[in-house]
Amino acid sequence: MQAKRAIIAGILMGLSALPLAAQDRFRAPESREDVEDWSLECYLNQDGTPQACQAFHRVLMDNATRIALVASFAVPAEGNGVLYQIALPLGIDLTAGVLMTVDGDYSVQVPVTRCTLEGCLLEGRLTAAPYDALLTGTSASFTVRILGQGELVIPMSLAGLATSIQRISAAAKPAPPPAPPSPESATALSPNSIIDEVPDPLVTLPDDGVGLSLAPVTGVRQGD
Repeated sequence: MQAKRAIIAGILMGLSALPLAAQDRFRAPESREDVEDWSLECYLNQDGTPQACQAFHRVLMDNATRIALVASFAVPAEGNGVLYQIALPLGIDLTAGVLMTVDGDYSVQVPVTRCTLEGCLLEGRLTAAPYDALLTGTSASFTVRILGQGELVIPMSLAGLATSIQRISAAAKPAPPPAPPSPESATALSPNSIIDEVPDPLVTLPDDGVGLSLAPVTGVRQGD
């Protein structure tokens, strides 16, 4: 399913959760496919080819009317690890940071990079141990602290994330160059003709990797 529902009671009532309507004014992906608990989303060029793709997941609350967590993962152009942008509700203790736990046996502290009017964001690149844990695990959680109320654990299923990332990575690889011309036809080719025939990669992400491809699904405007 596109978004996993979670019952988060008690201290979550004190949070300013992300409203579903907050995302309506941003460009919607032109292509979306459910991959277990995640969605594989792509923004397309005018000719229908993928411009950028991401793995997307939401955790809903209040009878699926409000969002407790939005997570987006993309593959950088150079293919090193994954880029992430995770939106959490306002009202969390920023000094305490966020603890990401995978399968109960791996955890890492993730800093909050910034907050907008609609939520607080975790942004960056995952490599090495955190990357391996997410792509091999079955479930994750994000623990935040609410001032004066204690800790809140927000669950996130990992079912479908690894498959989505693998498919994005495969699509992002450039097609192999065409075979060299035969000696008989080589003299008829211009020096640049072979280079001109090499197709561009299917998926192109911005150099910094964060913001452009992930912004539409997290309620963050480009340039915020």
